[in-house]
Amino acid sequence: MLSFLNQGGVLYVEFGVAFGETSRYLISGTKAPLVYHGFDTFEGLPKAWRRLPAGAISTKGEVPNIVGENIHFHKGLIQETIDKVNFKSSLKKVFIFDFDLYEPTLFALKHVFSHIDEGDIVYFDEAFDSDERVIIENYFLDVFEFEVIGASPFGLAFKISTSKA
Repeated sequence: MLSFLNQGGVLYVEFGVAFGETSRYLISGTKAPLVYHGFDTFEGLPKAWRRLPAGAISTKGEVPNIVGENIHFHKGLIQETIDKVNFKSSLKKVFIFDFDLYEPTLFALKHVFSHIDEGDIVYFDEAFDSDERVIIENYFLDVFEFEVIGASPFGLAFKISTSKA
């Protein structure tokens, strides 16, 4: 499934890691050189979402046990941790938005806008929930030309053709 990323190298940026299932899948499925950055508080949702109460999806502050010289987890609020990473890269980039909530998702997207290039992949894990759908409609669609390369009942994956950012 990840074969299109196995040419050259890939920079994965995951906003909302939780227990690390997606991280493990991506890292184990990529044969090309990779760099991975995962952002999360690892303390659970800061407020209720859907039917989940605040604090749900918590690892009690523990980052996933995934170790590697190019694997980096950034623990804390996105507003406090995102500046620690330089997103300029010649690698193909895959941005995964899985914060579930409007405010951190929009903050992260706006921060990486200028680093999303032709051929990069942008994935919204809750694309059909109101929070991420509003971000896609009001911020993403007007900034990028893209091809939809994957969809599920919840998520949408876009391959960027051009950026107007």
